[in-house]
Amino acid sequence: MRNLLVFITTILAIIHIGCGHTQFENIEHSISAQNSPELNEEQKQWLLALPAIIMEVNQSSHVTLEVKPISEESIQKYKMILHKWWGITNRYELLDAIRRLEKYGTSATYLKLLSFLKANEGKDFEELLGQSPTFEDHMYLVFLHKNNESKKDIDIIAWDWGRAAALIRWGYQVGYLSETEAWNMLLYFGRLTEGRFTSWQDYGASYAYGRVFWASGVNKSDEYIKETQETLNILFSDDGLWRKLRWDVAL
Repeated sequence: MRNLLVFITTILAIIHIGCGHTQFENIEHSISAQNSPELNEEQKQWLLALPAIIMEVNQSSHVTLEVKPISEESIQKYKMILHKWWGITNRYELLDAIRRLEKYGTSATYLKLLSFLKANEGKDFEELLGQSPTFEDHMYLVFLHKNNESKKDIDIIAWDWGRAAALIRWGYQVGYLSETEAWNMLLYFGRLTEGRFTSWQDYGASYAYGRVFWASGVNKSDEYIKETQETLNILFSDDGLWRKLRWDVAL
């Protein structure tokens, strides 16, 4: 299972990280945009592929904005998922969660704790653990100490932006977002993502490492390493979604 982490850290150590670009100044402008973006089918499929790992795990659609055929049953199912995993019960809570993921998601916690380890390099690790304010931070530090000994600044922002894309699609599924809002917000995160990474492999590695890091906070990293590796194998197989889609689509 460690092979996945070795692969990810190798990929993310050598890729060029851009700054991202988007026609919207921030997420608020994409939310308030009145017109639907003019997207061709290739552009739509690219944007829908941003949350491909979690969609594949949940056996959801990769090719339509709705993750399942819209029905009262599917609406209630995804309202339950939003409530259980995110504490989201309405449109305003959904938008707030998406705003947080843009800049202050798991990647911000990761960088904060990595900086903490760097600043205290050479000190007794057990003593550092004693300074962890929460069980989650304690487990995160254990994961970083075990899997990132070189203290590389691995970029895991894809985990946050990919989850934002999933929330957008789930939000549309349950009626918290209109179709216009959903496509504009997906386009916003798509442009950020395309400007930040250089390929689906780079993006997938960032997302995967972030997912496993997040899972370490609840002591489930081994379980998620296995699941994530299996999902990446599907997405990058000969007929896999991320292998078939070209990266440099004009958005």
